[in-house]
Amino acid sequence: MAYIKRTVKVNNRPYKLTVKNETEEIIVNRAVKLVNDKIQEFKSVIVGRDDEDILAMVAIELASIITAKDKDETFMKEELVRRLMLIDQQMEEVLSTD
Repeated sequence: MAYIKRTVKVNNRPYKLTVKNETEEIIVNRAVKLVNDKIQEFKSVIVGRDDEDILAMVAIELASIITAKDKDETFMKEELVRRLMLIDQQMEEVLSTD
């Protein structure tokens, strides 16, 4: 498998990385854009903080979003299983009355 070597800039600092394919490269580029946009957003609201503080705040916000999304997905999966079990139980009741 041929890997793709790229350099991305986060907060104007270059970082070399390797991605597996073009799809992964697109995902990484979107992530870099999101991080840079969040950095600019925090810098415009919070004045006087150094770049390390801003980057930490961005990391916390993005990790919080991911954690909340994971929780929502887990709840949805549990609810789906519960409903499927209920449907299965109802079908068994209907079939056993014959």
